[in-house]
Amino acid sequence: EEFREMIMEAIQSGNFDAETLAAQAPDALKQAAEANDIDLSSALQSMSDDFEARRGMVPPPPPPQQSEDESQLLQ
Repeated sequence: EEFREMIMEAIQSGNFDAETLAAQAPDALKQAAEANDIDLSSALQSMSDDFEARRGMVPPPPPPQQSEDESQLLQ
């Protein structure tokens, strides 16, 4: 959890460095990445890129609310 927060803070502050963060990753994460043939640095960079891409996206507006009168007309 602390490592995830550290990654998010680095992304948001603009100080993200995948190599440095990969080196600071908990041993369990490093071992899991190695066991699954995942380059941790590349995976972290992809995560950062995805986050940055989504940050610029604006969510769609909520659907319009129907008034009680409109609801009764549809029945």
